[in-house]
Amino acid sequence: MFERTPDIIITPSDLLAFAKNISGCICINPGYMCKGSSGGSYASITIDPLVLASSGLDFNNNLQNEKMSNRAKDRIRVDIHNI
Repeated sequence: MFERTPDIIITPSDLLAFAKNISGCICINPGYMCKGSSGGSYASITIDPLVLASSGLDFNNNLQNEKMSNRAKDRIRVDIHNI
């Protein structure tokens, strides 16, 4: 239904909490923060930058940058936490 596939979709629901890569889109169901009088769950999302900080010197004493993938699915980490 989208003209372009989004990098991330976050949709809370009554289903079990999950994070899944579906056709290059990270689909996240963090669940609900609270369920009645008990605790629920939440998602912690970390997205790495395209270029990391300097990783050292090369043979010519120039700083090296470690390049990362430009695909968001390769740079995203999702952790689901229960309360």
